[in-house]
Amino acid sequence: MSLEDDPDTAKERLEARPPHRTGRRRWLQVLDAIVFGGALLLIVIGVSSAIAQPFARARVLFYLLLAPSAMIGFHRSLAFLQRRMEGSPTQRANMAFRGIGLLKWLGAPLAAVLACGSLEAFVQQRGLKVVREDLGPVVAAIEAKLGSNEPAPGDIADALGAASEVNFVAYFPKERAFVVATNGGSIDMDGETIYYDSQDREWHRFHNDLAETDDPDAARFKAATRDIQRIQYRRPDGSWTRAESR
Repeated sequence: MSLEDDPDTAKERLEARPPHRTGRRRWLQVLDAIVFGGALLLIVIGVSSAIAQPFARARVLFYLLLAPSAMIGFHRSLAFLQRRMEGSPTQRANMAFRGIGLLKWLGAPLAAVLACGSLEAFVQQRGLKVVREDLGPVVAAIEAKLGSNEPAPGDIADALGAASEVNFVAYFPKERAFVVATNGGSIDMDGETIYYDSQDREWHRFHNDLAETDDPDAARFKAATRDIQRIQYRRPDGSWTRAESR
């Protein structure tokens, strides 16, 4: 064992460290913990706000809070660990110290991207789940009509009574088919369209920026609703009202 790796020598060096340096290091550790706690609080606020509003548009505002908080939290947590290793005389510890120092700078932007990307994917799936659960009874009521060899109803105001999460529904009735659509949130101001097509009995979604493109779900919606009367329903004050039809 080399002198550099001798535990007794390491202990002697640590004991020989000036008291003011030890005190300063402890205060920096406390500061790291405070900054990390503040960043964690902001992360919780950003995440909970985004999850609570799955239909919100301009979700980028949540991520403008989450991204720097994730970067700071990642950076300061590694800085805290780095300070715990500061002054260690062993070669292995010094290599780890340098590695953590490099990782805390290079990994912080990646932590922000992963945090925002994961949250956006989760919120999108949650929004679709809420729509499916909220409008599921409406879809079931219409399909029950079709199953009895009746045409799709021309009005679904009564069936919408059970819906409580969405505030807007567009209904496209055909003779033996229908489409039910509503608005969804997105990272920008444009939002998305979430719809149910009775032809394949599946829920679909597409960003509104893609409405006139060859996106599969957007193209399917356009084809399924072409030349069909659209009946709109809104819930501005808690009760559903039929809006203009076109």
